[in-house]
Amino acid sequence: MNERITFHTKIIDNPVLFFRLEGITLVFVLVLISSSPLAAENIVLRESYAGNLSFALTGNTMRGGNNGCSQLNSSSADISIPSGSSVVAAYLYWSGSGSNDNEVRFAGSDISADVIYNENIDNLSYYSARADVTNRVSSGNANYSVSRLTFDRSNSYCNGGRAYGGWALVIVYENAQEPLRVVNIFDGFRNFWNNSITLTPNNFVVADNPAALGGKHAHITWEGDADISNSENLRFNGSVLSGSGNPQGNQFNSYSNSTASSTSGVDVDIYNIGNYLTAGSQSVTSVYTSGQDRVYLSAEIISIPNRDVADLSLTVNNPATVQRGDNAVLALRVTNNGPRSANAVQVEIPLADGLSLSSFSGNNWLCSSQSNAVICQLSNLASNQYGDLSVTLSTTATTLNSESLSISTSSNTFDHRMSNNSQKITLSIVDPDLSTSVKRVLDLNGGQVRPGDTLRFEIEITNSGAAVVSNMTLTDHIPSLISSFQVFSHPVGAQLTTQAAPAGNFGRGVVSLSALTIPAGESRILTIDGVLSSGAQDSDSFTNTAILSGAKLNLSLTSPVITVNSALSIEGNKPLYLQPNLTLTRVATTDSSSAIEITNNSTINWQLTPALQTDMLLNYSQGIPFRFYARNGYDGGDNSAYNHTFDIRLSARRSGTDILLASRTLTAELLTASNNSGLEVIREFNTDLSVQNAEPLLNGDILQISIRQSGSQYSDPVDLFLRRNGNNSQVALTSNTVINVDSVALYDAPYPGGNTLNAAQRGQAIYIRGEVSDPFGADDITAATLSLFDPSGNQLLNNTTLTPVAASNAVKVYEYSITMATDASAGNWKASIRAEEGYENLVFSSKDLSYPILLFPQLNLTKNAEVISDPVNGSTNPKAIPGAEIIYTLTALNQGEGQTDADTLVIDEQIAATTSLYVADFNGAGPAEFIQGATNSGLTYSFASLAAANDDLDFSNDNDSSDGITYGYVPQPDAEGYDANVTYIRFMPKGTLNPASGSSQPEFKFRYKVKVQ
Repeated sequence: MNERITFHTKIIDNPVLFFRLEGITLVFVLVLISSSPLAAENIVLRESYAGNLSFALTGNTMRGGNNGCSQLNSSSADISIPSGSSVVAAYLYWSGSGSNDNEVRFAGSDISADVIYNENIDNLSYYSARADVTNRVSSGNANYSVSRLTFDRSNSYCNGGRAYGGWALVIVYENAQEPLRVVNIFDGFRNFWNNSITLTPNNFVVADNPAALGGKHAHITWEGDADISNSENLRFNGSVLSGSGNPQGNQFNSYSNSTASSTSGVDVDIYNIGNYLTAGSQSVTSVYTSGQDRVYLSAEIISIPNRDVADLSLTVNNPATVQRGDNAVLALRVTNNGPRSANAVQVEIPLADGLSLSSFSGNNWLCSSQSNAVICQLSNLASNQYGDLSVTLSTTATTLNSESLSISTSSNTFDHRMSNNSQKITLSIVDPDLSTSVKRVLDLNGGQVRPGDTLRFEIEITNSGAAVVSNMTLTDHIPSLISSFQVFSHPVGAQLTTQAAPAGNFGRGVVSLSALTIPAGESRILTIDGVLSSGAQDSDSFTNTAILSGAKLNLSLTSPVITVNSALSIEGNKPLYLQPNLTLTRVATTDSSSAIEITNNSTINWQLTPALQTDMLLNYSQGIPFRFYARNGYDGGDNSAYNHTFDIRLSARRSGTDILLASRTLTAELLTASNNSGLEVIREFNTDLSVQNAEPLLNGDILQISIRQSGSQYSDPVDLFLRRNGNNSQVALTSNTVINVDSVALYDAPYPGGNTLNAAQRGQAIYIRGEVSDPFGADDITAATLSLFDPSGNQLLNNTTLTPVAASNAVKVYEYSITMATDASAGNWKASIRAEEGYENLVFSSKDLSYPILLFPQLNLTKNAEVISDPVNGSTNPKAIPGAEIIYTLTALNQGEGQTDADTLVIDEQIAATTSLYVADFNGAGPAEFIQGATNSGLTYSFASLAAANDDLDFSNDNDSSDGITYGYVPQPDAEGYDANVTYIRFMPKGTLNPASGSSQPEFKFRYKVKVQ
């Protein structure tokens, strides 16, 4: 048995259909009584309509002669529809003997069958076809013709009188003069011969006083013969339906009372049934009986005066995937398609596998959990209105990866069309995967980690899962060795909270992020700069751990171990080299042969050239290392040892006055030569100068090293060598002030011009400029390089050598130009400049610049008009004629990765001159309704009153906008709530429009109503 049925039912051997109405169970029982096997398509409910309705029927044969075998080229028939009516639906049926005829010509157009059913009797085939021709017919009286309909006229059919072909047209129309009715169309394809077919149709509730209100029963049957009469009857609720052309006992007789004419092989009959209906009944019975004449039934059409009817429909938008532990937000819309109000509207959402109700929102909706389901109720929903409902389900307790939910809506008002009352959704639930998240740390001062350095902690949270992770919280307790901190950058959209010391587990403060959301495959970065405490001791070590938490989530992100190096090497980090020309410089001499002679009781003085270029602080906590090479200068000695005293002094000359910083008196034995042909070997001396005055050095100070030597017995000279065996004579200053990258900044033009930038744009040429200083002058800055990283940590430039574009006493300026790619990744980019110091290349400084790619919002604004009623057609197929009401919907989508500045979005909407704006209460929200999209826009909207100056809706009555639009007009509603003087309205939602992320595009809508003048 090949069976089809709508309304979420399926007919089996003993089919029963169930519906609910006002606490009553409606049972639709279809009984098929036949002595032969059931092999065709059962007659079941296919279409249902409700309103001030009725229907008309016509048809004709395509067979020439009574039970003949000739075929007509075409045939036509009249149909009558009352004036003032509008067509709701129209269906063309055609049927014949033989193989399927899929296409006919109707009213001048080729029509293809929407569906074809088949019967097979004694190995002979028959077909019945149906097509929707609503757009091919018109209201009022008309004549319609059908051609190109074919049927089999071979001997197999003609010899037994089994050949036939014909057509029928049913038009459902609406007319204000008709009472409220439900029109149900049942069709299929069944034959009956020497037996009966009993149908028990329902899908209605008979109104009070049905006889006065009236109803109709119609059938479309084929192959009934006029001259074969043997108990052929049609009974409705036990009464025989008959007429002058269809006498009792010969109902199926090739006569159609719908056209009052003979129609060979076609019976298209209509009967009034109001007198046979009982108020409150929910089903009727039709019995088709034939004796010797085989008849084929294609359709039964019934119009029933009905109690109030409301056609509810349901649409559900839900996230395709949700992170386990996050909430799944279902956006539901229940629409009442009329024609009457729906009372006690209900939505049922099944709960299984740990799903639970978290929250709900919607005007006048009330929701609660009841017996493994969420039940939401609305007391009343007017005709042609809808109710939006948002239901939030918690997934925390779920275990499955997929939830299938069949969501339905119903009411206490009869609903004739149940097929649109439910929707099945599938909710995929995935576990969070943040396993690739990391926490990094960088010393912005470069080199070793020392007290006072700024440490940059970068927490990069990466969502490697398949769904968005939302509502996370990140908590970072600042370590005890960090004296102060500030947040350098944080993810857009997350809520940042900072608490200063003594908050936190270590008494140094807390940084928290809440409402953190990361789409699948994306990352978000939190950057914190902390200053290392001056009390940090050498070899102190610590880590910094942040806790990421949320539903089904608890993840620790720990930085690498940070070790403090507060003590500088005794070798010193600022060697000053003694030069043959009696200068001190930062560049070692390569001359190993030259010597400086210091005669007895004399002093040689070396001075720093150039003077200090910046202030400088030495580390005076230990002695200052000094190294030199010397020998006795006498060449005629007796190889005897003689003492020499060296008085070594380190001082700073400031404004002509010498300030002693450190000194040391050293006595050393030097041997005289044992013959006249050679001198004593050169000896190396290393000593520490004792600090005498811990004086901070100032810009312009001239450092000096002086050496005075005197002999204990003789006045032998001493030769002082400046380089020996690859090493140099030097004073190794231990300086807390070294080379420093003072700044790294972004500019929009090359040096020396340009303005600083806080961000870059895709496709923009930018200039990364760094300033480097050194207390010993620009010449001590020997090199600088640039490294560039994108937001994902990919290195685009690796220690690229920079060329200085300017130099002064203590400063060099470096610059690098780059054009950002047009598809440059969104997020914070990092430019790091590293500068090298001095001859030794042992000391460096680095500084990072983090700059975002500035992305712009891309607003897509569309406008849609919906005519909801007019004075002629009411709410059924209304037209935009004078007096019509139109609802306009403005839909805004942010398709860009940027966001708007807060409270800056303004939409000016012009009201057409031929319309009046509805300024009363539209849908419970004032003159305009604000609707969040499937992806939240981040905006809010408020309306206080028509005269309010501080809400988000303004009005204008300007007729000339050439000089701008002036707002401030206070609308004056007429008796119907309209004001024809409003020419513009301005929407000013508050907040920041969220950026798009992948396929997630923030959306919002404004709706308002006008009337055509």
